[in-house]
Amino acid sequence: STEQERESFTAKLSEVQDWLYMDGEEAQANEFQERLDQLKAMGDPILFRMSELKARPAACGSARLYLTELQKIVKNWDTSKPWLPKKRVDEVVSEADKLKTWLEEKEALQKSTPVHSSPAFTSEEVYQKVLALQNKVVSSVNRIPKPKPKVEKKPAKEEANKEKTDSSESASSESESTEKPSESDAPEKNNDSEPESHDEL
Repeated sequence: STEQERESFTAKLSEVQDWLYMDGEEAQANEFQERLDQLKAMGDPILFRMSELKARPAACGSARLYLTELQKIVKNWDTSKPWLPKKRVDEVVSEADKLKTWLEEKEALQKSTPVHSSPAFTSEEVYQKVLALQNKVVSSVNRIPKPKPKVEKKPAKEEANKEKTDSSESASSESESTEKPSESDAPEKNNDSEPESHDEL
């Protein structure tokens, strides 16, 4: 923050403090909210810029780390997931390059931006860019399933010959079973016949 901003904010704090001790006791809730909003309008931008001094570099570091890991993932797809369409893989690489370029441009712009001015970009923007790349592009490509192996169909002629052979074998088997006499058709041997009687001499 600039010296002028700090002086203005300090003056506003003193003004609100005086109001609290003089007229604040009989003030309505909406009047308190109005004074609070005035202080926040002046103080929040200063506090935000201060927090971004640490948050923004951390976000950029996380983004670069992700881009490095993404390069390894894409390279590994060649062997682990060779079925992925080249067009979709190229899309991932292209979007990653766009994020890298955007990051470099914003960081260069931030270096030329005074610390008391609104930042050229925020840590939240960086995380949103990374998340969009991860969810909308990388994950959708990574989830493409491996295609099922094609089942080769036998030519119709071979199928017809096979059916003909099976039919012939079945008919032959039925014929053999018909010609062979069953045990039930054999003449029964009379085990109950009595031995011939002989006259006693």
